[in-house]
Amino acid sequence: HVIQSGHPYQGDNMQCLYGIAALTHDQAKLFQVFGHMWESTYRENFDNAMTTDFISSIIASYKELGLLDHLNEDSIGEALNMMGQYSINDVNELPLFFPNLTHYMDVELTNIDNPYEELLTAYELISKGAFNLSRIQDNFDIAQKKGHVTFEIDGKPNKISYDIEGDWLDDAIISKLDQIVEQLDLDGRFYLLESDGVHLIYLNEKQYKFLAEEEFLSFTDNL
Repeated sequence: HVIQSGHPYQGDNMQCLYGIAALTHDQAKLFQVFGHMWESTYRENFDNAMTTDFISSIIASYKELGLLDHLNEDSIGEALNMMGQYSINDVNELPLFFPNLTHYMDVELTNIDNPYEELLTAYELISKGAFNLSRIQDNFDIAQKKGHVTFEIDGKPNKISYDIEGDWLDDAIISKLDQIVEQLDLDGRFYLLESDGVHLIYLNEKQYKFLAEEEFLSFTDNL
């Protein structure tokens, strides 16, 4: 199938043709040559296609692993109903339908008042209180170059400094929080899921290994 498209930024008369072809793996190799008129822009793998059965098996594993224990049946039902209204293309989209199972934050901040307080509050929520924080205060000021967020864990004060570059998240705070979590006697830890932002989930080792090995979630540090 051929699609004709204009590109004004390359000149008013510039026209490009895009072709779409369905190929086997071996056929695709013939066209993966630098400079060839055919260029593979996307190669889809259907091994773990998001079929209804595959989605159902993932949700069943969430329940078996205790990931939905914080939700009642009505909340789970609402999540499933909402899920049915969307086209799901990736395993990491599924947990977002269940409240406080994961937390997603765009690297371009939408909250420019207290974004790091929001992040720390989310850490506590998705850990179901295992990461228990109090007295969270964020002095974020978009006009400044540096900032910090303070909080207490078991009555002990903590402070994390961060860089401010407009409304962009300083993702170095994730590794700083990891260091704090490692010093605590928690039954799990926070994992980053593959995404175009910061997508976090709290799991114990058994939960992580199962979900990673079955590819029911895609982690940045996958097994």
